[in-house]
Amino acid sequence: MAIETFPAILLSRGSGLETRVRTLSKSLGDGYVQIAADGINHQLRSYRAVFATRAVADIEQIVAFLTARGGVEPFAFDPPDAPAGLKWRCERWQQRWVSATHRSLTAEFLEDLAP
Repeated sequence: MAIETFPAILLSRGSGLETRVRTLSKSLGDGYVQIAADGINHQLRSYRAVFATRAVADIEQIVAFLTARGGVEPFAFDPPDAPAGLKWRCERWQQRWVSATHRSLTAEFLEDLAP
């Protein structure tokens, strides 16, 4: 199955990449702590995508795209401040009413590590 590409709608200020590292630690006494990576894929990336004050049609296009994936199907998305070629999933997004003709949307994209 081919991976769909996120709609080509420009991001707004406030968008950005976040990396969270999972570790395991064990205190061994005398102040010594042993720390190890928690699994093979212990560096988890997420992307906060902000689309501020966009036409209702653009926001509806994004919502339809995300809804069709249902939070489980990955999609291609190459934000300007993240490595290219990553696959993403989106489990949550939020729309805000700006005016009768404009909306804003914020979404959290999670890096999809499945092969």
